[in-house]
Amino acid sequence: MVSTSVFGFVVAGSIASTMMFAKIAADHENRADFSSDMRNGMETLSFDVRNADAITNRTDTSFTLTFPTSGPVNYTYDNIGVITRTQDGQSRDVFRSVDEFDVLTSAADEPTGDVLNYDKDELSIETLSFSAGRGSSNMTRLKATNFSLSMRND
Repeated sequence: MVSTSVFGFVVAGSIASTMMFAKIAADHENRADFSSDMRNGMETLSFDVRNADAITNRTDTSFTLTFPTSGPVNYTYDNIGVITRTQDGQSRDVFRSVDEFDVLTSAADEPTGDVLNYDKDELSIETLSFSAGRGSSNMTRLKATNFSLSMRND
């Protein structure tokens, strides 16, 4: 009877540990996915900004980059969690699971006083945040705030 009770406690502890490790693994997988998406998306975005001639049509959720030898590139946030890159009629999702995307459209765009000043050759993004969950795991969040990308000055 005593050995059955001890065995029951060991089994219960093993099950609890396994469930805890599975949750931790799911959280780490979400964070790894976000990091990968962020890295790939930021690499594409920064490459485009560095090689663009001008940044035009700035809105809070989109902007257009023009290039000397190819068609313009438009980045658009669709308010359902996707930022899309469109060039020459071809679209590609560069960021997914986006909660918020806020492009500063002027130096005085932010009413809180936290203003990112930029010139015409910079793209300033106030907020880019992500969240998602897998299965029964809690939401994982990642947020990048107040960053600027500048064009190359050749």
